[in-house]
Amino acid sequence: MRASIEMQTSKANSDGKCPLRLVVWHADRRALWALGVSVRPRHWNTKAQQVRKGTPNATEINAQLRRILELARTEADRLALTPGRVVTATVIRDAVRARVEGDEAQADTPCFLAYCDAQIDEYRRRGQMGTWESYRAQARKLRAFVATPSFTATSSPASAPAASVLPFDAVTPAVVRAFYAWLLTPRADGGQGNRLNTARKAITTLRTFWERAALEGKASLPNPFRAVSPKSERARKRKLSTAELRRLLTAPLPPDSLAARCRDHFAFAFYCGGARFSDVATMRRDGIVGGGAAGGGGAEGDAAENGTGGWRAAWRQNKTNDLHAVALAPAAIAILDRARPGWRTLAPSARLLPILDPYEAQGMDLSRADDLDRAIGRANAVHNKHLRTAARAAGLVDAAGEPIPVSFHLSRHS
Repeated sequence: MRASIEMQTSKANSDGKCPLRLVVWHADRRALWALGVSVRPRHWNTKAQQVRKGTPNATEINAQLRRILELARTEADRLALTPGRVVTATVIRDAVRARVEGDEAQADTPCFLAYCDAQIDEYRRRGQMGTWESYRAQARKLRAFVATPSFTATSSPASAPAASVLPFDAVTPAVVRAFYAWLLTPRADGGQGNRLNTARKAITTLRTFWERAALEGKASLPNPFRAVSPKSERARKRKLSTAELRRLLTAPLPPDSLAARCRDHFAFAFYCGGARFSDVATMRRDGIVGGGAAGGGGAEGDAAENGTGGWRAAWRQNKTNDLHAVALAPAAIAILDRARPGWRTLAPSARLLPILDPYEAQGMDLSRADDLDRAIGRANAVHNKHLRTAARAAGLVDAAGEPIPVSFHLSRHS
């Protein structure tokens, strides 16, 4: 499913303003919805799909447009989880329209889901895309649960939500217990199929939102999410042994193949002390310093003289904002030479590795937090796919003879 906001320049009004519409694509079909908003073409930013800052009421208009696009994604996910529901572009469009019109008609109804959406959107506004994505996933689960028979069986007819509105008083301890059970129920049996730690995160996240709402006077009932004590399990973090890592990094691969390039990026993350994928993808040239500071004689001094020693990587981690610094092995510098020839002469703010270059070439604006987050997610998935190819070439299998599911994050655990 794809959704976008377009300006209909062919239908300009007498005052020169052009209407905006939502366009939903699904299965090569599209559905349109006129949004009732018109702006002048010079005020419309086609690439960003929002009005420019000088437009009257720009903040309110852009907030509404972002809300509509987010609803399109949310409703597409919810409908896909509805048993027996045939999902088309028109169905998604109609669901979005019903959500918007229903929210407007019931604006005075205190809605827990709407409150969560508003809280989560603040993280996106502040550019905290990882937190925004994580919390949004938990709210989506509750929204999907509300559409299931399990919710209907635990809520009274008087408190059952109309359309997508979930009143605070409809979230009872019985509903929360049923929600937790649904999270742990396998997908084949109509549930979400979460593991214990994943289900626990959903409960604790929504519990926090409820506590915030109570502090703001929006929730008068005791916190229903305390009706369950979600269990946890010890995380099983796989890591590669020294021998497995050596086999992966030396397995024969075509030099210019995607598998070889993705393996190089994996190795660079390992040499950086286990850098996260987002950090490696966004690392800048000014994060690599040195190159001639090793000094002295012997092999170390020769390496510095040749520009392969004395280098250090230093960057602020995207997840924690902590400063991380590590001395780089010559093998890490060799990777940079292969991946980005001439990297030493790049501008200080230039990205060090070409991981995100294809997405920028496709027109994504990586200066925008949401586009950058989307590009990182897609690139991470591509890397994991080709790292599995490299792992097969290296013959990496576990004790049972099954292929080891290698992912980029294994560089951090290893």
